[in-house]
Amino acid sequence: MTSSPLDKLEQWVSYMLMRIAPVWYASQIISTQKLPESPTINPLTSHAEHWFDLEQGLKYARETLYQGPAEWHLLAKDISKLALHKPLNRKMSLLRLTGALELPEKYKSYTTLREATLADDELIEYESSSEFEAAGAAIPPQMPLVYREWDGRVQAQTLAADSPILSLLRYAAIHKRDISLSADVLVETIKPEPLERIRAKYWWFLLHKDSATILTQLFHQCGFHATHTGALPDRPQHAFFFTHKRNKRINRLILTLMTQHKSTQLTEFGRYLSTHKHGFRNQ
Repeated sequence: MTSSPLDKLEQWVSYMLMRIAPVWYASQIISTQKLPESPTINPLTSHAEHWFDLEQGLKYARETLYQGPAEWHLLAKDISKLALHKPLNRKMSLLRLTGALELPEKYKSYTTLREATLADDELIEYESSSEFEAAGAAIPPQMPLVYREWDGRVQAQTLAADSPILSLLRYAAIHKRDISLSADVLVETIKPEPLERIRAKYWWFLLHKDSATILTQLFHQCGFHATHTGALPDRPQHAFFFTHKRNKRINRLILTLMTQHKSTQLTEFGRYLSTHKHGFRNQ
């Protein structure tokens, strides 16, 4: 389709504005651009398959950045150092268990395991607190759990329909009791040093994949450096977007972006990791 003279004039004006006044031009676009809503980072559900997989997301970001221009390789290196896993054997509060990767199908629609077990009349009913405590003591001491310090969730791998854990949770919820269980806990944490280096040098956003593409293209058109990962493997609607922080003109654009758009459209992910801390302690 041939462009009309008016279309060509508009394209020429846009091109000249991008060259002469890139910050003003990009700010106007950012202020008027409709960005899609970004899905919730961590949906409130007992089905841990739907939680944000931080390790997978960081790994994908690192690999994507290494495949790009060399200016992003130092960022990739710091991202590779972010996640730390510490294996511990500790007592854990039963009520701290948030969800599991594999659950009975009827449990997957509930936001918490407590709600799910209260609705399950087929679970074993302990007749006394001593029977409840004996059942807790019989749980294998090497029960594997993952404690996610960056969001405070405690994840089991599998909770089958006949798991005694579910019956224990039901009794604890009904009778307002708790019990400590011995577990092999893998603590997933974020190392502060590389995170602070990243936050000092880069803007890092988690947002809808289409928003990441729109912003990266706009920045490039206006002569600013930015990049994105594309859709994350386990979160096809999410993508990471990166740009430099030690650039006053870029900072003005980011300020416009953050003031003109809702938190449901983008999350400053470096800040998110820095402020969402739930330090592990014996539960």
